[in-house]
Amino acid sequence: FLQKNEKRLHFNHNLMIKAKIKLLRAYENSMDRKSLERKVELSNALLDVFTVHFPGYCEIRGRFLYEQITPQFILMQMEFQEQSINKEDLVRKLKFLAGNIDDCVLSLKGQPQGTYGQYIRDRAKQIQAHVKEMIQFS
Repeated sequence: FLQKNEKRLHFNHNLMIKAKIKLLRAYENSMDRKSLERKVELSNALLDVFTVHFPGYCEIRGRFLYEQITPQFILMQMEFQEQSINKEDLVRKLKFLAGNIDDCVLSLKGQPQGTYGQYIRDRAKQIQAHVKEMIQFS
């Protein structure tokens, strides 16, 4: 749908956004490199749109930041294990990721207990602890 309509519809068109969100959900349990890279790409595209429409810290921003945090983290680990990035590049990428995690946690601040927003905020905090630990011991 996205490729077929990219010349007819603006990339921020409602139908294109909905298609990107559905596609992002379809990649939810995929762990191969190509799927992870596509998930990060889709999350970035959606973040760009929603940052314009909902500036600042808001729940939707937190959710899309969360959608890209885990695949970015896994991709970094893959790159380091394959030795396609060195230790300094890993630390630089981890620091960038830590900033995104901070934004995610702040965006999801105040989510009611027992909601999905609270769940992903707690998960982001767990990932944040791992990332900080990796930076500290690098």
